[in-house]
Amino acid sequence: MEIESKDEELASGEKVAGERAYFNGGALGDEKSALVYGEKYPRLRELKKKYDPDRVFNKWFPIVPAD
Repeated sequence: MEIESKDEELASGEKVAGERAYFNGGALGDEKSALVYGEKYPRLRELKKKYDPDRVFNKWFPIVPAD
């Protein structure tokens, strides 16, 4: 990958196995969604109601659509 060839943390010729992703080291997966999203949670619930009312995207820290 082009990004890998510019990554200074990789030794010459070394490759990453799989996809890279963002890791939030502060969240372990057992926290409540409202705690994780904080003050943005009510707005996220409104967006969820509009764009994903059937909760298709419902992994890790699920957002319950607003009433």
